Amino acid sequence: MTVREFGIDHGSGDRVVSTWDIDNEVADPQPGTDLFPTGPRWAVHLVVDVPSLADALRMAEQVATSLAFLPQVDPGETTVSAEDHQSKRYRVFCDRALPDRSRCTRPPGHDGPCDHGVRGHPVT
Repeated sequence: MTVREFGIDHGSGDRVVSTWDIDNEVADPQPGTDLFPTGPRWAVHLVVDVPSLADALRMAEQVATSLAFLPQVDPGETTVSAEDHQSKRYRVFCDRALPDRSRCTRPPGHDGPCDHGVRGHPVT
């Protein structure tokens, strides 16, 4: 599958992803190469049109939870920022390490002990 085909299949066309096209195939980024010098972790920024920080946090929680099944996604690192102030970020999840090596799924600064329920929905 070419990058253009991938983009069209996923709704972005070839306007953005064409730079990822290497020999007309989807690039397989390797850490330390000229194309991807910083390593394997990248942040995906998705702008949403919501009226408040609280709404943005709820939407980010829903998006992160819905994508948590993908091994490439680290939902615990989900943050929210204003579009024009991306350097000031708000965490969506506490994400503290628990004794069983899972992560806390409650909001940052929550009352009570950490737990590992479904992201954003503590075990009760």
